[in-house]
Amino acid sequence: MNVEVFNTTRRKYLPQKSLAKTVKYILVSENKGFDVNVILTGSNKIRALNKKFRGKDKSTDVLSFVPEDSDEPPPFKPIGEIYISLPNALGQANKAGHSLRKELLFLAAHGALHLCGYTHETDPKYKKMMDKTENYLERSGI
Repeated sequence: MNVEVFNTTRRKYLPQKSLAKTVKYILVSENKGFDVNVILTGSNKIRALNKKFRGKDKSTDVLSFVPEDSDEPPPFKPIGEIYISLPNALGQANKAGHSLRKELLFLAAHGALHLCGYTHETDPKYKKMMDKTENYLERSGI
């Protein structure tokens, strides 16, 4: 399993290694064997993706795309994707009074759990997903 982080923004010194380690830790813990790309992007890109794939014409903080099954023979491996909006993460970190690093790790963990099949459309599912996110972040030691 391979997790790569791509920064498509102009901001430097983002915790790319920590993001990759967090996502990989969750995938291993959840017994998922696919590769994942984490893409740090701007508001326009994530808004376009949100509109195209979810029908919502607004920016959001994180989007996850589960890898699709393929008929391609090995060594082809499906790749999941997590898009994180850096401007949204910055705003949320400022509002919460914590670091950008902490917010990015939270969003990466949240996105990874979506890749593992977790959702939050009901209050009990939301609570379960938030608890899992916090537990993984605490246990990862990152």
